[in-house]
Amino acid sequence: MIRRPPRSTLFPYTTLFRSLGIETLTVDHSSVDGIMESIRLIGEKTGKMEAAEKILMTIRKRIERVKNLTVGLTRPSVMVAVGRNLQTGAAGAVYISGRDGFYDELISMAGGKNAYTEDTLKFPALSAEGVARLNPQVIIEMVPDVTDAQTDEKMMKKWRSIPRLDAVLKGRVYVFNEDYVVIPGPRFVLLLEEMARVIHPEVRWE
Repeated sequence: MIRRPPRSTLFPYTTLFRSLGIETLTVDHSSVDGIMESIRLIGEKTGKMEAAEKILMTIRKRIERVKNLTVGLTRPSVMVAVGRNLQTGAAGAVYISGRDGFYDELISMAGGKNAYTEDTLKFPALSAEGVARLNPQVIIEMVPDVTDAQTDEKMMKKWRSIPRLDAVLKGRVYVFNEDYVVIPGPRFVLLLEEMARVIHPEVRWE
């Protein structure tokens, strides 16, 4: 689960830097638009606007490619799991992407629809019964920096413990291990493309 410290401790050295006359810059990476704007803003502040525009152009092209390849396709229901306790029985308490957040935006851009439809928390916690009620067609679990097959299999076993789950029955549970999957930033486009590939495997991506 993405965790952020309280705003009062988010940038503990900001006041010190300002007192020393050192300019600081705060950017918003809570959404795709925020990330794109931060690239432009950092390029502007550092005198590297040309380089920033090239990065933005590349990202926009990759986003458009995903959208063009998935337009008009049926949107499967997707659940993004972003944290849980592997020590608990059954599937444990699973933290998933709600409707107001970064992953929800990527699900839509990748040609899916969020299996969670309530407008509540950004990362609601669901029991195994709650997951069963959602019954997503695709499950994507974000587990950064864990690449051993044993851990992946342990997670798959947890999902298989939930009876009659469509994503499990159809072999559509995926574990994403890259570090950037829980770090909203310019590499979000890599995550977008990876999500699109598993949500729409019928598309010729190469």
